[in-house]
Amino acid sequence: ENKFPDKAFRYAESMKARVFLDQLAEGLVNLEEGIKPELKTKRDGIENHLARLQKKIQEEAAKSKPDKERIASLKEERSGAEAELEAVKRNIRYENPRYASVKYPEPVTIEELQRRILNQDEVILEYFIAETGVYCFVVTPDKSEIIRLTDQVEADVNEWVEFLKTHQPLSAVKRTLAERLYAILIKPVEGYLQGKTVVIVPDGVLARLPFESLLVPAEEGMTFLVEKHRLKYVQSASILALIRTKYDREGLSDRFIGFGDPVYDYESFKAGSPEKGSDVEGGTKLAQLSRSGYLRSGGKLDRLMGSGKEVQEIVKLFGDKGQIGKPLLRIEATETYAKDKGMEDYGYIHFSTHGILDDKFQAIALSQIPGDAEDGFLTLGEIMNSRYHARLVVLSACQTGLGKMERGEGVVGLTRAVMYAGTPATVVSLWSVSDEGTKELMVRFYENILKKKMTKDEALREAKRSMRASEDYRHPYYWSAFVMYGE
Repeated sequence: ENKFPDKAFRYAESMKARVFLDQLAEGLVNLEEGIKPELKTKRDGIENHLARLQKKIQEEAAKSKPDKERIASLKEERSGAEAELEAVKRNIRYENPRYASVKYPEPVTIEELQRRILNQDEVILEYFIAETGVYCFVVTPDKSEIIRLTDQVEADVNEWVEFLKTHQPLSAVKRTLAERLYAILIKPVEGYLQGKTVVIVPDGVLARLPFESLLVPAEEGMTFLVEKHRLKYVQSASILALIRTKYDREGLSDRFIGFGDPVYDYESFKAGSPEKGSDVEGGTKLAQLSRSGYLRSGGKLDRLMGSGKEVQEIVKLFGDKGQIGKPLLRIEATETYAKDKGMEDYGYIHFSTHGILDDKFQAIALSQIPGDAEDGFLTLGEIMNSRYHARLVVLSACQTGLGKMERGEGVVGLTRAVMYAGTPATVVSLWSVSDEGTKELMVRFYENILKKKMTKDEALREAKRSMRASEDYRHPYYWSAFVMYGE
């Protein structure tokens, strides 16, 4: 396991990039937007030339008496074309690093992480689920190690997450389960974590798991991991490197825009009647996905009445600090506005709406307006082709249960799309929390950023800890649903 650590690490990083590309293919995402036409034309021409050369080599080699000199000449020409293609790709990486990070991912190495990416007070825990078991790559500024943790962890993770979503009392059986997950995932690497910010790179089903909810044995009794360590998540170590080396942090706005309480039952809304919600099949894209088996049919997009109050409370916080806060509620919470060029003017973008984190399909559900040019679902591809030059995007009501989030890839895919759109940090909920509970945590989170000047990951951790200390919201159902990807 530790004989070729860097090679194994790069393989794990490449697999994470491959999963995301597969998600984009499933969603028919156009990645070509944003590339200079001349670079695209040159790249396409070289790739076509390479394909023709390869065909000629194969045809010559298949002859009963192949011409070895011609084959050698063709291979030499191919090598030149490959070098030319790499030069074009380097230009694309330079001109459009976000596009290149998806289309032509270059996995970061352990040495690069240690030399120029990691801060002295950080440790990366990159998990990788392989056929041979569950592994953890531990990387600090001066050490690295691969540790095999267990044969499999999926059943335990799913059982614990399903418990968290039910808001049931913590029984002895569930306590033992949370302790066991801690013993598997954290205890073997515990010696690296003291005094460090822990950067978690999940894999597969582990993206469903809020690590903060794991129970840590202590002399004075059990405590949750959120009390012991400051955690943040990244989709991959290569994404962390991209954020820290390529993202322009200059000129970011302090303005806030929030989408809340969308209209999902337009006819009832128009008539002034109680809204019953809309069928999942109401959206064209989702109807197709339901029929193809990607989503469970019969789901409803019910009204999120508390989400409007959540947005208004946050807008008030920004107003108190003399900053602009714009609420887009009810019929104004539209996909059209979410894709508008004016979104570039906001530093904080908040979606308090339904959302879908299916393993094969991800979208933010906005107002469903009959006859509108947009269908109301802001999809993975549409997010990626937007330009959100923001400090933070929050998806505060995202997991509705409409999708099959069995492996957790939807979480990573959606947050990665937001990153690609121009925002280095995304807060996402792993399941739907009560309106009041969500509002309470989000208000505390923004207060910590605006009034206490905390970093985003610190602000989220302290909001969770304060919720845990309260009588009404101490259950991890309320506070552990929210995780932050990026920084």
